[in-house]
Parts: sequence; C-alpha cells; structure tokens
Amino acid sequence: MATYILIASILIGSLSFGQSPGELIYMAEDYPPANYLKDGEITGASVEILKLIWEKMGHPEQPIIIIPWARGYRQVQTEPNHVLFSMSRTKEREQLFKWVGPIFTARQVLVGLADKNYQLNKLDDAKQFRIGTIKQDIGECVLFRNGFDNLESVSGLDHNIKKLLAGRVDLICQSESAINSYIEMEDLDPRQLQTVLVVNELGTYYAFNKQVPDSLVMQFQTALEELEERRLDILQQYGIKP
Repeated sequence: MATYILIASILIGSLSFGQSPGELIYMAEDYPPANYLKDGEITGASVEILKLIWEKMGHPEQPIIIIPWARGYRQVQTEPNHVLFSMSRTKEREQLFKWVGPIFTARQVLVGLADKNYQLNKLDDAKQFRIGTIKQDIGECVLFRNGFDNLESVSGLDHNIKKLLAGRVDLICQSESAINSYIEMEDLDPRQLQTVLVVNELGTYYAFNKQVPDSLVMQFQTALEELEERRLDILQQYGIKP
C-alpha cells in the first residue's frame, strides 16, 4: 500500500508539473538583438515580447537564464519544464519540441572580411574555407547537413567574430541581425566585414520541452497572436525583420 501511494503521488505530481508560466524555466543564449545581456540585465526583442506575453496571460515576469546554446538545447530536450529561445524552426527539429511563434525571421549568412575576394556563387563553394560556427546553432546544423567538414565550433557569437577579425577562420555563419547588432554594440567598423552568401531564412520561436502541457503552450501562442501590433513595434525598434 505504501508503494502504491508513493507511485500515485509521483504520477499526480508529474501531471500537474509545468501547468503555469511560473513553473517553467526560461533559457536564452547571449545572442543580440534577440536576447542578450546589457549592463547586467537580460534584454532583446524576444525577451521584451516574452514579457508582454506573461503580462497578457496575467502572470508576473519570470527569471531568464542566459546559457550557452548547446547546453540549453540539450536541457530543453531532456528537462520537462524548460523553454529555450530564440530557436529556428526546422524540419529536423519539428518533432523535438512544442513551438510558440514565430517571433521573427532570422537570416543566416556567411560573413567574411571586406578585403577578401571569396567569389561564392553557391553554398558548396564555401567548402574550401574554414568556417566559424556556434555549436548546434541552426547555421552549423545547415552546414553539417550539406556535407561541410571544415567547421570550427565555438560557444558564442563574440568568439566567432573575434576569430574572423584575427584571421583564425575565413568565414563565419551567423544570423545577419545578430552580426549587425554586435557590430553596433561593440562599436566596430562595419566596413571591415561583408556578407558573402545567404545560407537560409527561417522563423524563430520559443521552443518548449514536449512534456509541457498543450493547453499551456496554446495559452502562450494565443497571447502572442493577440500582441501582434506590439510585436511588430518591438522588432522595428531592434531592426529585426518580422
């Protein structure tokens, strides 16, 4: 009887877990302008939109953890109450998560030094170059899927750009808006860099662990859709394509 009661308690607890926004753990990488640290505070377009969603749902703001992408990507798949953003929604990822969005459209590009002549007409032409990527980022996934074996994976955007400027890689694969935001934040000369090739263009979302109840995910989605005008205003402020 004691064993039965214990098992029943565990089952009841698991059924009620993650039933409200306050029971979820929110994770984001440091990746401006979507989500990033500024003067010790978490900000960015996706962060501001998420705060509006909480407000619309009638819940107070929740903590957001800034975490390396690869670690967050692993945790949101294995931890039942986790949310990770901003994540590009792809065919390969479709069944791994529950989705709320789109938040905005992200364009992944290959960027190189302005004084180099790369002459790339198609993606395969880049296989001759050393390319900096972020571990398990959508850009890296796309390149792996297309047979690239010349990738140098790092944990964050700043490492990639520094490696490019130092000549330690030939190109980097990043979100175009993220690169532009980083250049502005770090007061770099944009004339040092050039966009060489567009890799892909995808919608980005809040990705929920699959055990988060459908009813709660739907509440997030409904709130986001009801905030459409404010979402567009925020994206415009951050210079992000809807």
